[in-house]
Amino acid sequence: MRNTDRNIAIPEARKPFNFYKEEAGLQWVKIPGVVMHDEANWAQEVCRKPCMTLAEAKAFAADNDRVTFFFYVKHFTILAKQQILHAGDVVFFSGKPILGLEEGADVYEKPAPKGRIVSLCAPQGNGWVSLQASMQVPFASTDKGVLFIWPGLQPGGDHFAPIGRGVLQPVLTYCSVQSTSCAPNPTQLPEAGWWISGQYVNTENADSPVFGCFGGPRMAVRSGDILTCSIVYDVATHTWTQTILNTANKISISFPMKLTDNEGQAQEQNIAYFCLENPGHAALGQSVSLFNIVAKVARPQSNLGQDMASMPCVENLAVSDDQTTISIDRVIIYSPIFNAD
Repeated sequence: MRNTDRNIAIPEARKPFNFYKEEAGLQWVKIPGVVMHDEANWAQEVCRKPCMTLAEAKAFAADNDRVTFFFYVKHFTILAKQQILHAGDVVFFSGKPILGLEEGADVYEKPAPKGRIVSLCAPQGNGWVSLQASMQVPFASTDKGVLFIWPGLQPGGDHFAPIGRGVLQPVLTYCSVQSTSCAPNPTQLPEAGWWISGQYVNTENADSPVFGCFGGPRMAVRSGDILTCSIVYDVATHTWTQTILNTANKISISFPMKLTDNEGQAQEQNIAYFCLENPGHAALGQSVSLFNIVAKVARPQSNLGQDMASMPCVENLAVSDDQTTISIDRVIIYSPIFNAD
């Protein structure tokens, strides 16, 4: 088996970003005729499963943030890492691949956006009134730095004046002992680890009446916990309320934020973001995604979701019959294969 380093020695026909869409959903990057090299780090293996269809393998990998790529035995019987594998066997990995040639198998890499951020826009005059998204706390640790993962809402066009372009964002944060976050309420949590809080961050408009970093209570969480986050607008009070539920223990926290101009008019939110910041500050050998996403605008909008529908990292976007609500199964926002730290 000849070594073909993933980022250097792949033949021209096997270079990355040749998106291969066999089934609906994520557009996986297919590299034909290769497997994980025998001399690569097989400690990256997450798991292996027998007798799967390719569609089943993709669905399993999409739902598992630890998985960044897998190889699928498509026919024959092959030998990999001195082990016999048969057609339909799948081996799933985290991290970056180092590949070797093997005609009986193909590698599939999970797609991710270059900038570690995906946005979903609503037009001026018909902004977002609610956003819900779930995420799993990553299996990452480090002794330095800080990491942020969040869905959020931000105004667009003329609708940021005079409050500013602040972001409503429930932020999942990893802080080491040496690092800090601008979010308030830092007490009663471990010195280092994962925590989350609802926040409003506006650090670019010093003349804004809501300039700075605001937030509600912090909640400590653990790797593997599933967090469901919502941002909902109350038209009667002009208040945006962020609610975060840890489905592992049913503990929830909330943070309300009123955003109005000097005349009491509510600020519209036109851009929904799904973002990861500072991945180089943590040992992120896995992918990161947000899933079970539901976003709603105030009134029907015929072109809702068109800016995201064809993105390779977006799985199964659908619009409701009344054209007010988007649902998305999953959005991949980070992979160590495609995102430079």
